[in-house]
Amino acid sequence: MNIRKILSLVAASMLLFNVSCSTDSSFEETIDGTLRFDSGVIISNEGGFTTTTSEVSYISNNLATVFNKIYGVNNNNEPLGKVLQSIGFNGDRAYLVSNIPNKIDIVDRYTFKKQTTVTSNLDGARYIAFSGKQYYVTNSNFDTHKRKLNVYNISDNSFVKSIDLTNAAEKVVEANGSIVVQSDGVGYDANWNAIPTGYTVTIVNPSTNVISQTVNLPNEGIIRDLISYKECLCTGFG
Repeated sequence: MNIRKILSLVAASMLLFNVSCSTDSSFEETIDGTLRFDSGVIISNEGGFTTTTSEVSYISNNLATVFNKIYGVNNNNEPLGKVLQSIGFNGDRAYLVSNIPNKIDIVDRYTFKKQTTVTSNLDGARYIAFSGKQYYVTNSNFDTHKRKLNVYNISDNSFVKSIDLTNAAEKVVEANGSIVVQSDGVGYDANWNAIPTGYTVTIVNPSTNVISQTVNLPNEGIIRDLISYKECLCTGFG
C-alpha cells in the first residue's frame, strides 16, 4: 500500500501465497464441507477509513474462481473492521492486522475461520513478521506520533514488550536471522500533508528483542518497499 494515502477510501493489496506443491487449483473441502482457500491468491481489501468495509477475497490460481468476503462468510457475517492494513502468514494461521480498530484477527489460513483476536498494546497497527516463537507488529500513531515495534508470543499471543522507534514504523520482515523494520515513512500535518519522518532501517535482534543496528539511508524521498535485509526500494518523495 502507498503509505502516504492512509485516508484513501478503497485500496487493495495482493498477497501471493502457495500452500500446496500441487499445480491443481481446484477446491478441496474439509470433513465438514468447508472450502479450503489454498492454491490461489489472497487479496486484502483495506476498506474505508470511516466505514466498516474491510474484507478478504480469494482468487484461484487459474483465475477461474473468485470468492469475496471470505472472512465474514466464514465467521457469521462478523465485520472485519475499517482499515485492514496487512495480512501475515505463519504455519496454518493467517494474521489480519487492522489499523482501525487496533486489532489482529487470527484465522485458519485455509478456512478463514477465526481463532482469536489480539488487541493488547496496539496503537496504529501496521505490518507483521515472524521469528522463532514470537511475532512482531509495527505501530504508527499519526496523531500522537507514537512509533513502536510490538513483540508477542506465538503460542498464546501474550504481549512481550514494545521497542520504541524514532521514525515512522512501517514494513517489517524477518531476514538473515534479524527483524528488519522500515523505520522510515511519513507523518502528517494538520491538513494531512505528508511529511518525511526519517531515512533509516532498524535491525532488531530477535534473541534479545533489542535494536542492534540502525542503517541510515540517503536523505531524500521515502522507502517505497522493504523486501528483505538487502532489498530496500527507495524513490523520490511525492
